[in-house]
Amino acid sequence: MSPRDPTVLEGRSLTLRSRAEYRVDRGESPLKELEALEGLSTIFLGEQADKRLPDAAWTNIALLWAVQARYRAGLAEDPSSDYARADDAFGKVGAKSVALHAAWARVRIDHARLLFRRREDPTRLLDLAKENLAQVPEKLLDNDFLITRAMVCRTKGEQSVTCGHDPSKEFGESLRYLSQVLETNPVCAEAAAERGHLELNWGRYRTKVVDRQGAQDHYGKAVRYFEEAIRINESLSGALRDWHREARRGMLGAY
Repeated sequence: MSPRDPTVLEGRSLTLRSRAEYRVDRGESPLKELEALEGLSTIFLGEQADKRLPDAAWTNIALLWAVQARYRAGLAEDPSSDYARADDAFGKVGAKSVALHAAWARVRIDHARLLFRRREDPTRLLDLAKENLAQVPEKLLDNDFLITRAMVCRTKGEQSVTCGHDPSKEFGESLRYLSQVLETNPVCAEAAAERGHLELNWGRYRTKVVDRQGAQDHYGKAVRYFEEAIRINESLSGALRDWHREARRGMLGAY
């Protein structure tokens, strides 16, 4: 198989991206995969100035940089440059498909949530993610899009809390999207985990406004959905452990 064949590059870029995701889930660096994909791209382009990478390859490059950003964020490093490279690669995709907008929106939300945790303003990124989502007609919305929309609403709700406002509207919208997913696919681990995070955030807000009973109700639901996500996909147990512990303490009245 020729390394200058577009389908070969597309397949290899997907393999490298998938391997990078697996490595980062195990706490390992995806730098090897990034370097390998850079080398493959250089070989593909050769010395032809007007030649461009296939759209699928650019998408995988973008997602690989997003994986690198996630890895560096986990090390408490600043992954801004990695997210910028991911954004640049997404922008080089010629045909902006539904799947492309979904993936781009998800990466922007991940970046926005990182900024939020660092007490920086994520509004611009959330608005850009909403622009991605707006490119998709309602009839084409799938579970990934609904979960992504739920994430946007949850993050907006968290913003409202930090500004001293009631997040019930945003949290309610997030709940509506997640309910749609779980009604059609009750074994969607990602939706169950996101519902757990939503209920945990809601419980924290009810605790803040001294509504002990309401808080315990939301914490209890968070425990239920975190446990459901882990039951569906055991590999989530490590990632959800601390959130599950917090929710369980809240359910038992510790806050």
